[in-house]
Amino acid sequence: MSRRKKLFVLLFIIFVMAAIPSFAFAEDVIADDIEQEETDPTVFSVALSNDSFYYSGVERIPIVTVTASKDGQDTVLKKDNDFTVEYRNNKYPGTAKVIIKGLGEYEESLNITKNFKISMRTVTGLKLKERYAKRLKLTWTRSAAVSGYRIYQIKSGVWTCIAEVKGSSHNYYTVRNLKPATSYSFAVKSYVLNGDKKYLSKLSARLATCTKPEPTRITDVKGLVCALKVTWERRKCSGYEVWASKYSDFRTISRKKTVSSKYNYAHLYDLRKCQKYYVKVRPYYVRNGKKVYGNWSYNKTATTKPISAGWNTIKGYKYYYRYGYALTGSNWINGKPYYFDSTGKLRGASYKMWMRAKNASSATNWLIVTDTEVNSTGIYYWTGGEWKLRKNYRCSTGAYDTPTPKGSYYIHSKGYYFSDEDYTCWYWSAFLGSEYLYHSVPYVTDSQKYFRDSRLGLNISHGCVRLDIDHAKWIYDNIPYYTRVVIC
Repeated sequence: MSRRKKLFVLLFIIFVMAAIPSFAFAEDVIADDIEQEETDPTVFSVALSNDSFYYSGVERIPIVTVTASKDGQDTVLKKDNDFTVEYRNNKYPGTAKVIIKGLGEYEESLNITKNFKISMRTVTGLKLKERYAKRLKLTWTRSAAVSGYRIYQIKSGVWTCIAEVKGSSHNYYTVRNLKPATSYSFAVKSYVLNGDKKYLSKLSARLATCTKPEPTRITDVKGLVCALKVTWERRKCSGYEVWASKYSDFRTISRKKTVSSKYNYAHLYDLRKCQKYYVKVRPYYVRNGKKVYGNWSYNKTATTKPISAGWNTIKGYKYYYRYGYALTGSNWINGKPYYFDSTGKLRGASYKMWMRAKNASSATNWLIVTDTEVNSTGIYYWTGGEWKLRKNYRCSTGAYDTPTPKGSYYIHSKGYYFSDEDYTCWYWSAFLGSEYLYHSVPYVTDSQKYFRDSRLGLNISHGCVRLDIDHAKWIYDNIPYYTRVVIC
């Protein structure tokens, strides 16, 4: 073997002998790793005493509990012995952090961050403190440590900020320039300032309310027979309340009446005659079924009238007084027959007409009764379960040789006019065939100015019922087809 080969073999042997311990050491390391992997690692769990807080102006510090679990055993770690706690962003609203870091044997393995929330407390107790026609004063429960409040109003269906109040103690605000008798909705947010940042709470519960109606002004109080008629200026509202009293301080109320907003007047009946009364009016607005009253008007006074001899209108009905008493039954007044019921109310121009109307029926709410003896036509309207006289027209009916046929008929056709060689009659309404009509008195042909015969109250026609042209036109314009006609 040559010298070079011997040297090569020697080097190979040295290399092999040096490598054997390294392989043995590697085997020992692998074995140790396997043994370490077979051991359970330590598992940490962190719990906070509270994961959400309301802003209070001071730092929020929840209690931290750390549990270490290893080999099936749980160990509660001690603060400052086994771990440290650091708080960040834990004063103002937003997300705050808790950083837990291990100490001693846990220094390398324990490093956990937990989050908790700080939020603004929603404003509570929002309510109406004072109500006026054009402004509303709101109040709410104070929120601690806030910088101020924002007031919101619904405008065009959107919550809109209308004002800002600074300071936590200023828990009230007056909303101005509102419309009378109008509904509004409000809400409030509190806010906190931190440098340039502004933190807002959620909207409070909505306050739905309304303004008062604007006070009205009485324009006139008129004394009537045992009654008063009160008139006032209109206001935006749902209605009005009218009071009358014998005393200026209204310690007792003689009459009280509620009137719809459609009217700006009212009649107060059943008052004492020749008595001075004080009157006042206030509007009201209905919201959610409840009345919101406006302020009272200034008082006005008037004195009722006594019942005088002759015609008197009481509660909208006509009475005729003689010797201090109201007439009842059938009576002739100034040469004309009238019928009054048992209470003295005028019921018709004649007893016959009233009795016929009382027992009649009609396909419409209207009824026409014509008395051929006294030449009177009554127009009745069905209301309150009875026929009430609305119009009483003087007329001329058929002459004795061409009488108006008595009986029950109905309006079946109408026309603007009809003419003969020397006269024209206007606004006719037919009740029997085409021959018997209600129409105007005869005029010169094609004229409404020059009469051919203007007489009324007589039996002189050819069988038709003649009326003043204005009365004939009223029937033509207002009485519907199929209205019952009674000729008696």
